Amino acid sequence: MKIDDYGVLRHIWYSEKVNTDMSYLIKYPDVGFSGNPYDVGNGRTYSLDTLPLEYACGGIGDFRIYALSLIHSDGSSALDLRYKGCRIYKGKYSIEGLPAVYAGENEAETLGITLQDNASEVKAVLRYGIIEKYDIITRNVKIINGDKPVTLQKAASLCLDIPNGNSSEWIHFHGRHIPSVCRKGVLFSTAYRKAHHQEEHQAISKTRPSYFAAPTAAKQAEAA
Repeated sequence: MKIDDYGVLRHIWYSEKVNTDMSYLIKYPDVGFSGNPYDVGNGRTYSLDTLPLEYACGGIGDFRIYALSLIHSDGSSALDLRYKGCRIYKGKYSIEGLPAVYAGENEAETLGITLQDNASEVKAVLRYGIIEKYDIITRNVKIINGDKPVTLQKAASLCLDIPNGNSSEWIHFHGRHIPSVCRKGVLFSTAYRKAHHQEEHQAISKTRPSYFAAPTAAKQAEAA
């Protein structure tokens, strides 16, 4: 992931480990019906509707399926989350009142990224539990409102923007009492609105198509 010049947290790469900045894969098409944020002025190629985002919200020009949707006390529904800060600490985060993956301070680390709405005190804390020994990343989102009440309509544990033509598989379990594994190819028309098992995420968002360029041979060699 990467924070751009406007404080937008972008999703860059989700695959095997590399030693280079993979943001060169992102394309910036001029799409006529995809709006542009006020911050970019006349920059028609910067649109939240085409960029891969780490956590997408509604009402700000991204017309794909979003991960977080709410209504503010004044009736508005726009939510423009920008980077506020982050911290890394030992151990894995816990989810109060819910079962989850557990790991001690010597087994895992947690990355917490705080995003805040530009026009309100609403915050979203994206939490990533890293268990390096088993090559596991768990994800969870904590929504914090300020002094004013908000009505939460949808809150997904994650949003995964992947490039068109990706050949990844989605592997999940149908239930905690039935250990049957299901493998599905990632299709952009397939929504996973609720996890089949409730151990880590109560809800996850739909995979969303994004604009990526195919890696060139030179860049592939550099990444290797």
